[in-house]
Amino acid sequence: MRMIATRTLVLLAVFLICRTFLPSATRAQTFAPTGSLNIGRAGHTATLLNNGMVLIAGGGTSSANFSSAELYDPTTEAFTTTGSMSVARAGHTAILLNNGMVLIAGGYSGSAYLSTAELYNPATGTFTATGRMRSARSLHIATLLNSGKVLLTGGYTGGIALASSAELYDPSTGTFTATPNMHNQRANHTATLLGDGTVLIAGGQAGFLGSSVISQAELYNPSTNTFITVGNMTAARAFHSATLLQGGKVLIAGGRNSGSTSQYSSAELYDPLAHSFSATGSMNAARELQRAISMNGIVLLAGGWNGSSYLSSAELYDAASGTFTLTGSMSVTRRWHTATLLNDGSVLVAGGENTSSSALSSAEVFSFPSGSLDLKYVILAVTYAPPGQRSTATYGSTTMMGTSTSLAQTFINSTSVSASTTTGGIFGVGSGTTTTTASHSFTQESDTSSSISLNKTSTLTDIVPGPASSAVGIDHDFDLVWVWLNPKVNLMITSPTKIEWTGYSYNLDDPAAEMDIIPLYVTWLKNPSTIPTNVASILARTWDTSGVSGLTTADYAAILARDPFADPSYTIPPGLTTSPDHRFDLQVGETFTYEPPPSGGQPITETFSSSYQMTTTSGQGAQDTYDVEFSVDRKFTGNFGIQIGVELKSSTKTTWANKWSELTTQMVGQTAGLSITGPATSDNYTGPTDIQVWKDNVYGTFMFYPVQ
Repeated sequence: MRMIATRTLVLLAVFLICRTFLPSATRAQTFAPTGSLNIGRAGHTATLLNNGMVLIAGGGTSSANFSSAELYDPTTEAFTTTGSMSVARAGHTAILLNNGMVLIAGGYSGSAYLSTAELYNPATGTFTATGRMRSARSLHIATLLNSGKVLLTGGYTGGIALASSAELYDPSTGTFTATPNMHNQRANHTATLLGDGTVLIAGGQAGFLGSSVISQAELYNPSTNTFITVGNMTAARAFHSATLLQGGKVLIAGGRNSGSTSQYSSAELYDPLAHSFSATGSMNAARELQRAISMNGIVLLAGGWNGSSYLSSAELYDAASGTFTLTGSMSVTRRWHTATLLNDGSVLVAGGENTSSSALSSAEVFSFPSGSLDLKYVILAVTYAPPGQRSTATYGSTTMMGTSTSLAQTFINSTSVSASTTTGGIFGVGSGTTTTTASHSFTQESDTSSSISLNKTSTLTDIVPGPASSAVGIDHDFDLVWVWLNPKVNLMITSPTKIEWTGYSYNLDDPAAEMDIIPLYVTWLKNPSTIPTNVASILARTWDTSGVSGLTTADYAAILARDPFADPSYTIPPGLTTSPDHRFDLQVGETFTYEPPPSGGQPITETFSSSYQMTTTSGQGAQDTYDVEFSVDRKFTGNFGIQIGVELKSSTKTTWANKWSELTTQMVGQTAGLSITGPATSDNYTGPTDIQVWKDNVYGTFMFYPVQ
């Protein structure tokens, strides 16, 4: 991190969405080929490891291959073999545990249903046996609970009936223990971990050898170790998909009823608050055994079987509109394949079958076209100078930067982008002879709780001093506005009319080659000619060849306006606990005495550490907006069922908004330390003697206000 003058500020950037989102030439379309599996596989599992690689285990063209495993490396797009399982398996489950190992459980060996389980250790590339399940199971479901335990439900057990039993695996002991039975027998059902920690179990096969399909759903509650019924889906389904959406609802799509040729194109939503199911839009094709993956709020559904044909088509579900739209197709038809969300936001689709007797070794990757805007700057925080030369405000946490890894605080940005979209015929229909051009205005809003966090090191803090003379009292010319220079705003096209904001990274062209955090004094912003030469050279951005200039007089004015007290007329009427614009809240009980001591005495120093607290006006909110110039990193291209090319046009500014909402003030463990020292007798201070502490709701810092 660049350090300015005598300021010692070390910040670590932790990117929760840390990828750059720059598409390679081979990823311009929705599906692109990647390396091939070492053997054809169907009924296998695919598990994303903590190191970003994918473990592919079991399945195959014959039981002789069922024990083999391999790893996919996204950086080389190659599959390499790893250690083999101790038991041949297909139709088993694999799930990443909190300790980084993978639990492989149950399955079918080609001759028997299995109750054995084993653990894959990525560090050694080996499998070792762990406890035995209470029941043999295949085509069951494994769900990682918030406790770190694994719930295994239903499946085929080898008898004529399907299992209604369930059990828990405890990684700390390596043992399985039985839970109470579910209310229904189930196999080829779904189990989805909900936001409250319960598990929604829906549909599946039941009865003699799975001869019937059920619509019943139930919830497993880990805290009580019980299953409770929650009503029925709108249709009986098995071999369907269930995907947790960002808002907490669950998308249930496709599948079939009791007939082997009675596949559904219908879909429905489970609402965990109402415990009810309701219909949503229908897919463009009837499917079972499709794979569904949530990608930044859009659900990809790929492949499957429609009752007579294997499918290569894929579609996208947009929860905001409740609609499905076709996207590009896979290179081959697939069912019993796997789909794995990779760390870069793309999806690995591997193996499967496209005839009843063969398994595929091919694999491909789905990704959205993407790119980024290179902004001049983003405002991170405003810190306010305390009264007098001996007073300080100390920020030793992420709070001063206006954002936090905690979901309890939101720091929201809006980006408006103008673009033109040119569309052609759908998959060649109409021979491409007719084109239309339309303009769209994209406005996206997202919380940085899912995109960026700024953290101090454990050894350094930032201390904001007061003015040089204690006689001045409070002088807002010494407030600091913290500016992040040259960030990249990453964008992704998820439909022909929708651009998603996917988070931040930093501009690698910047000579700082890291996050470039610059504290700017209000007095500098009022008189840019006084900015020190070394700081001014950084703000000039001479390295940038995109055509966006260095910071201008207008930029300095926009940054200065982030501090309301840069305007001398900004005041808070007496007697209020919230400023009229809701920007500031009074921290009740935190009023300091700032007055000279008796002759010959020393000034009083008062210190305290205060957490940010909820206030009665928190629901009203506040917002701070400003415009920032940008350049375009690259064009976007992609195939979404219609040919589409999108290029950001002549608009040169984004509208950026920092917003405070009720969640902003729910800070747990985020504190700031204040030390207020009164003036000495020799300072001849004659101003107000009571200093109130207010909280800046937008940027999450403390402001000091004299009581007249």
